[in-house]
Amino acid sequence: MKNEQLQQLIEAFRDETFIKRMVDDFKIKEEKKSKDMKRISKFFSDDRSFGEVLLKIISKHDERWTDLCYSKGFEPYPWRILNSIFNMAELEGKEVDPVDGLTENFPSLLLEYRGFIFAWTHGQGTCLSIYNQNKELIYRN
Repeated sequence: MKNEQLQQLIEAFRDETFIKRMVDDFKIKEEKKSKDMKRISKFFSDDRSFGEVLLKIISKHDERWTDLCYSKGFEPYPWRILNSIFNMAELEGKEVDPVDGLTENFPSLLLEYRGFIFAWTHGQGTCLSIYNQNKELIYRN
């Protein structure tokens, strides 16, 4: 089965139409990502207003949201607007050292952005975390 799938993948990459379609899809996704980051950046002008917006967005990721995700058959996931903030941190943040047991013991990328630490921790999936200025966990999904 795996050899057959590998052969199909090899054939797909030999097809110029497939490659063009794939490149176009990547461009569209990157354009959406950039547009979303520009939209959210209009809601803050400094570190203080960024913190207020971030905390408001995090507050929306409550039990109601978790229940809604599960009722639709999905694991809870961040809203698109929160993903945009993670994308901004990834683009403009500076790398910092691990801050807790999870980020110390699993492969993690931690970036400080506007006074907050955003972490991507990899294991059997990717766990997203946000820490405040005191390195206290304020969001984890």
